[in-house]
Amino acid sequence: MREVGVSPSVESYAAALKACCKSQGGIYRAAALLREVRERGSVNLAPQSYNLLLDSCTREAALLDSKAVQLSLKVLEMLKQDGVMPDTERCLALIAAVPPGEEWTHWSRKRVVELMEESGLEYSAVMKAHDLANDLNQNSEI
Repeated sequence: MREVGVSPSVESYAAALKACCKSQGGIYRAAALLREVRERGSVNLAPQSYNLLLDSCTREAALLDSKAVQLSLKVLEMLKQDGVMPDTERCLALIAAVPPGEEWTHWSRKRVVELMEESGLEYSAVMKAHDLANDLNQNSEI
């Protein structure tokens, strides 16, 4: 589109993100596209676009993809920076999807909880996430 002088619209970016998220390994292309949209600043994506990418990252994280966990944390950071409130259930799903066992997984779960708190989610949601992260971290040490 840009090659012929047409600026992409919110709808075209959203469609491209959706297509990337549905393709195998497409979360990385989707993240690059999301970064491009944010850098251009000319288009404000709906929270659903962020949520779609976050859901896709969570699915990949559940398959023991540590890069997907890192990417999901970046998406949560973008949500926070853009003033978009993350969805509590999505955050809980991400915490549960982080692979068990290693120190970085404990840190990743803790970071999700921190980002929830920094984003202004209700105290009860943050505490629920905190408890889940602690339970999973303790169970992975056994």
